[in-house]
Amino acid sequence: MNAPKQQLSSCPNWEEVREELRKVVTDLRGEMAFTTWFEGAVGRVEEVADGLFTLRIASPSKVHTTWLQDNFIAIIELVWRRYAPEGKIIFTE
Repeated sequence: MNAPKQQLSSCPNWEEVREELRKVVTDLRGEMAFTTWFEGAVGRVEEVADGLFTLRIASPSKVHTTWLQDNFIAIIELVWRRYAPEGKIIFTE
């Protein structure tokens, strides 16, 4: 018998997502990669519709934003899908 899928009961917070990102990025690319590219980023999780969440990641510059998108999008998506399988990711500076 298959267990039913769990629905998110509340909006995950940025600190939870960021800590999971720290673990995965550190495992795959090392602590310096996380420190260099994620310490300056600020995130926010928003519920945009009933049960649908958006992760907004704001970076200090356009170069920083582009680097995160080009080099870390797969890792960010992997982590974010654990919290919000149907959620969006939006990058801003």
